[in-house]
Amino acid sequence: MAQIISSRPDFVPPQYVDIFITAEDSLPQWSIDEVVKEIDGTLHSEFGLAFDDVFESIESTALGSASIGQVHKAKLKPEHAFTGGYNGGDVVAVKVMHRGAEERFHHDFQVFRWLCKVALKGWEPILDECYNQIMSEFDYRNEARSLAVVRQNMMESPFRRRIVVPEPVSKLASKELLIMEMLQGRKLSDAIEDDLASALGGKEEASALIKKKRLDLILGKEKREALHGRSDGVADVSSSVWMQGLELKKKLRLYSLYKRAKSYVDLMVDVQGHQILTNGVFQGDPHNGNILLMPDGSLGLIDYGQTKTLSEEQRLRLARVVLALGRKSGHDEIAKGMRALGFKTKFGNEKTLAKYAALFFDSDVAAKDEGCSTPQLYFAKLTSEDPLVHVPDVAIFAARASFILRGMGTILDKQICTATRWVSQAEDALREQGHEYAVP
Repeated sequence: MAQIISSRPDFVPPQYVDIFITAEDSLPQWSIDEVVKEIDGTLHSEFGLAFDDVFESIESTALGSASIGQVHKAKLKPEHAFTGGYNGGDVVAVKVMHRGAEERFHHDFQVFRWLCKVALKGWEPILDECYNQIMSEFDYRNEARSLAVVRQNMMESPFRRRIVVPEPVSKLASKELLIMEMLQGRKLSDAIEDDLASALGGKEEASALIKKKRLDLILGKEKREALHGRSDGVADVSSSVWMQGLELKKKLRLYSLYKRAKSYVDLMVDVQGHQILTNGVFQGDPHNGNILLMPDGSLGLIDYGQTKTLSEEQRLRLARVVLALGRKSGHDEIAKGMRALGFKTKFGNEKTLAKYAALFFDSDVAAKDEGCSTPQLYFAKLTSEDPLVHVPDVAIFAARASFILRGMGTILDKQICTATRWVSQAEDALREQGHEYAVP
């Protein structure tokens, strides 16, 4: 949940966003001695092997540490590299589950349920599926299978030259241990911030500018200036006066950076639509910490612990909702598609149900149009009109992916409408199955 919130700076106050960003991959780490002991114990109990039988070395500092586990760079011994169908090389990423992570999650989720009752009205029907899906993360064998499937799907897709998914060492996967190909990329958000720092003349200027942008999204520029002052030492890149004062070289660098960042977001939206509507197997957690910028400019997608697999019927019903939204169909047609997908509200108001559809699967535009400053306030408004009684599991992680992807556009002042971008993929999904485009 913290990862979702950190990806939407317009969702909660900035002090929470700053803290929740650490949930992406920067939580406190185990010592390397604990990590090696855990790996050794797992290899011995599952495969009759010792740590030194499999690995030549492992780096002491984790590449990232999240709530469930942490990841280290390591090197396989020759007998375990390029064997058993694995072709990813001897340099690998090793994911180790933290002891007691599952029990802590049970406790934390109960706290979150209580929080929802107090502060996030309307989330209750969504929580059970979130709980069930996140529980699948506590078995890394599931993630190994998901990596293999999604990797193959991407290699057979139109995105095969622009998207990379690591190959798992499936023969050594266990509940608490996952070994996979090491992608030699940098976290995309770090790469963009470094480029921005280079363009503006320093890391502090770039970080301050991003923080100010978050405040503008949350408070609005006028309120932010009233609270923090108009002159806070940070240039306002949205100001045409400021832009006019820049030298041409710097203007061109900023414009080039903006176009490049926008192209990455567009690519992620298109890839997610393909995974959901074409493959029916998708990453339900595409936050910034799970996207790497590779040396050749492609994007590496990691962490498939929260992978959702749709049945054929679910995939096609979701495609019909997306198509109705993307075509700007009437609220009655959109509501029909939502009911066919499994949504139920207390009063059966078709107009409100269509608004839920847009919020879940398309954009946040209506929130601003109806005077709500954040998506959560808009969701609360819809809940007060006609509360959701049932939210189908198929919808929750597709909506979560859409929500996170739209959040990527907020910093760029880019309004992302996921259903609008996914229309052609929804049409193709239905056409391949011989379905008419009309919403049932």
